[in-house]
Amino acid sequence: LDPLNDYGNEAADRRRQRRALTASEVGKLLSTTAVSEEERYGMGGPERGLLYRFALTTGLRANEIRTLRVEHVDLDHPEGPVLYVEAAYSKHRERDILPLHRELVEPLKRFIVERGKLPTAKLFGGRYQSLTDKTCDMVKEDLVDAGIEFETVAGIVDFHSLRHTFVSSLKGIAARQAQGLARH
Repeated sequence: LDPLNDYGNEAADRRRQRRALTASEVGKLLSTTAVSEEERYGMGGPERGLLYRFALTTGLRANEIRTLRVEHVDLDHPEGPVLYVEAAYSKHRERDILPLHRELVEPLKRFIVERGKLPTAKLFGGRYQSLTDKTCDMVKEDLVDAGIEFETVAGIVDFHSLRHTFVSSLKGIAARQAQGLARH
């Protein structure tokens, strides 16, 4: 790699080339994982399925999700259900208030109630009590179960690809609004 000649050359860029999931792949991943009887990284299939759905509809990074507690979910907010990401954990170091997708509200509420989660409990993590730092491995195993290729010529799929998928879904809305939802 020659830094003087390869500057701006995507082919020479060593970062991961990620890809967004297609709508069909999202459907397969969510439906397969939600009924999985495998426990992975402390979480059963239904919790992993909800976690992936959560990431796909909020665009949060794994580290941001890892810090969330039940009290960060406000289902009774006057302007509709929202999620709070504290400044200390947000990549841009500002407190974020994100709207929750209406299709996520009931499953999330049911998940919290069924597990008897207290307000200070981590939102996701299963018996580990906290989201694993091996989210890439976890997603890879669930992709295999769903029959989705982890790596194609378009790039790889890892947990951060769920964020890529979210951002891709924002096409067609005002740029300023998309930037706010993606927290850019």
